[in-house]
Amino acid sequence: MERGVALMKIAAILAPLLSTLSLAWCVVVGFWVWFTPFGSRSFSDVSLFGPAPLILPVVIAAVATWAAWQSRRGVLGFAALLLAVFTFISGFSIGSGYLPASGLLLLAAVLAMFVSGPMTTQHG
Repeated sequence: MERGVALMKIAAILAPLLSTLSLAWCVVVGFWVWFTPFGSRSFSDVSLFGPAPLILPVVIAAVATWAAWQSRRGVLGFAALLLAVFTFISGFSIGSGYLPASGLLLLAAVLAMFVSGPMTTQHG
């Protein structure tokens, strides 16, 4: 019984930390893609949507990080799924850069499932 409690405590600590690492990865990749020229052109030259494709994963990871720190497992799971879908859809261009962040967020969501306490999606 003690071992199960210890594993839940570890999961409660790891889920927010992994989601924070995911957010940091998204920020770093976003800056790297924006400022690194590919051939003779930069991302800002070829993107029809400006910086939006680089901001979207950061926003999703930020919401997931907030959810992980607030123990909002439903929101964390949904955000992890959204980032995974974004990574898959954008996989032939910038999505591969977000693959580690997506994996970390999915792992954080799975770990959050093992944390004791009621599952919440709203404040209340």
